[in-house]
Amino acid sequence: MTETQQHRNDALQLFFVLFAVSAFFTHIGVSTNDGVRYSLAKAIATRGTLSVDGVLTRVIPAEIAVDSATFEGRLYSDKAPVGSFVGVVPAFIGHHLTSHEPARIWLTSCVMSALPFAAIGALLFLAARREGLETIGALRIAGALTLGTNLLYWSTLMFSHALTAYLVCQCVYLLRYARNKPRGDMVAGICAGLAVGNDYYMIIWLPVLAVYVFHLDRRRLPLVVVGAALAGTIPAMYHAAVFGNPFVLPHRYHTSYATFHGQGVYGVGWFRPKAFWDLLLGTGYGLLFFNPVLLLWAFLGREKLLRSRVLFAFGIGLTGVLIGLVGSVEHPSYGLSLSWGPRYLCPVIPVLALAILPAVDEAFMSRRAVRLIIGLSAALNGSLLLVYFLPGPFEGIRFLLGRGVEVILSTGGLSVPGQLKALHGIPIPALLVFLANAAVLVFPWGLWGWQKHQRERVG
Repeated sequence: MTETQQHRNDALQLFFVLFAVSAFFTHIGVSTNDGVRYSLAKAIATRGTLSVDGVLTRVIPAEIAVDSATFEGRLYSDKAPVGSFVGVVPAFIGHHLTSHEPARIWLTSCVMSALPFAAIGALLFLAARREGLETIGALRIAGALTLGTNLLYWSTLMFSHALTAYLVCQCVYLLRYARNKPRGDMVAGICAGLAVGNDYYMIIWLPVLAVYVFHLDRRRLPLVVVGAALAGTIPAMYHAAVFGNPFVLPHRYHTSYATFHGQGVYGVGWFRPKAFWDLLLGTGYGLLFFNPVLLLWAFLGREKLLRSRVLFAFGIGLTGVLIGLVGSVEHPSYGLSLSWGPRYLCPVIPVLALAILPAVDEAFMSRRAVRLIIGLSAALNGSLLLVYFLPGPFEGIRFLLGRGVEVILSTGGLSVPGQLKALHGIPIPALLVFLANAAVLVFPWGLWGWQKHQRERVG
C-alpha cells in the first residue's frame, strides 16, 4: 500500500466519523430557508418542475413560507439553485423509500450539508499530511478545524453554508496541492463558480480569488476563469427557464421581502462601521468569538506564518470583503436571520484553516495553550449544537444555563433521538438522549487518542 493510499484511507476514516457526528444531529424538520431549498429539490425529483407550487406549503406551514419568489402567478425558490440540485437524488430516493417526511428531510439534509462538512474535514486532513504532519496530529487538527467551528452547526441544517464552504475549500485545496495543474485548475474554477451558484453573495469572492491565482501563477488564471464560467451556466439556465432572463435573480420577485431587496443593489447599501467589530469579535455574530480555534495563528510565530503568507493574505482579504458585504446589507441583523455567529462568513473558515496547516507541527499541537483553545472551541460549538433549533445571537452563559438546561432536561438535546422525543412524543428518557449526545461529540477525540496510544505501543 502506497503512502498516498494510506493517507486517503485515513482521510476516509475521518470523513465517516465527521459525517456520523453531523448526521446524528441533523434536523428532521425545516424552517422557511431550508424549507424552500428542500421544496425545489422535491419538486424536481417528484414532479419534474421548477415551481414549488403545492410543495412548499406541504413542507412548512403557509404562514412561515416567506422565502419564495412569485413570478407570473407561480411560486419559485428565492435561493441560489445549486444546493437544491444536489438534493434532487436524495429527495427522489427518500420519496420512494418512505412516506415519513422527517426521514426524507433528514436524508436530503445529510447529502446537502453533512456530506460537504465531512469532505471539508477530509481535505484538511490531506492538506495537513501534505504539509508533513503525522497521522494523529493531522486527524486532531482537521477535527478541531471542523468540529470546533460553526461549520459543525450548519452541517446539521439544509442551509447553503456547509456546501458553499466545501466548494471554497475544494477550490483552494486544488489550487495549492493539485499535481495535474491544468485539470486541477479547471476543476477549481468549476468549484468557484458552483459556490456562487449555491450562494449568490459569493460573487464577491471571485475577484479576490483571481488576485490569489494571479499571484500563484498568472498562466493558471485562464483555466480557472473558464471553469468558473462553465459552472455559472447552471444558475443562468435556471434563471432563464424560470424568469426568462439568465441574469435576473429570484430576489427581484421575492414574495415577502421585495421592498428590502429593492433597496440599494439587491438590499446592499452603505457599510456600517460597527459591523466590523460585530462580525469579527462581537459576542452576537463574531467570527473569532464563535470560532476561537481560528486564533491558533496567533501562536504560530512570524517565521511559521511566512510559510503560507499568500494564503493567509487571501483568507484575510476574503474575510474583509465578506464583512464589507454583510455589514452593508440593509437588514436589522448581520446574518439576515437568527444564527450562531456570522453564517455568511462560513466560507472563510476552511480558507483560514488551510492557511494555518503549513505552520503546524507536533510540538505546536502538544502546547497547552493550543489544546486549551481547541477544547474551548469544540466545547462551545458542541454545546450550541445541543440547545436550540435556530438560535438568535449569543446571549451569554445565562442562555446556555437557562434555555440550554431546559432543552436538555426536557428532550435530551437536539440530536435525532432528541427531536424524535420532542417532536413526535417517542418516550425516550431525556437522560439517555443526553448521554448519547455527549458520547457522539466526545467519540472522535477518544478514537484519535486511542489510535495514538496504539501507535505508541507498536512503535
